Amino acid sequence: MSTGNKQTDFVEQYFIKQERLKSLHGKAQIRINNLKKVLLTLKSEESAIENSSQKSSLRHATAHITNVIESISSELQSSGEIDSCRICKNEDNQPTVISKTCGHGFCCISCIMKYLEYVYNKNSGRLICLKCKHQYDENATYQVGSRYGIIG
Repeated sequence: MSTGNKQTDFVEQYFIKQERLKSLHGKAQIRINNLKKVLLTLKSEESAIENSSQKSSLRHATAHITNVIESISSELQSSGEIDSCRICKNEDNQPTVISKTCGHGFCCISCIMKYLEYVYNKNSGRLICLKCKHQYDENATYQVGSRYGIIG
């Protein structure tokens, strides 16, 4: 397999992973929002009920729903962070400059010039991953195309 194909595969795998994460996060957020609506409804019903066993059942149900919300939130945090451009901070702006060494995407192609300006003016010409701060060795290179860039 040629170097160009390996790089394309690496980039495509990164984009696929990010799309999966976005989908997972979106679905989880919908589930959390729906559970929060149910929780609010149950809590408002609880105040109207006088029967202690019914109140106890509602408290148990609200505690269970709260635990499920916390569990989904925890899964969401451990699933990974959706990358966004570390320079313009636009969450909808998926990084297209990707580190081959650490696997992070950290800036969009629109911000590549700002990144290179940072590298040469503030970081003594040393390439760095803006997500994990990994310093590349002196022989590290970058290639920037029209759709994406690869560093490392």
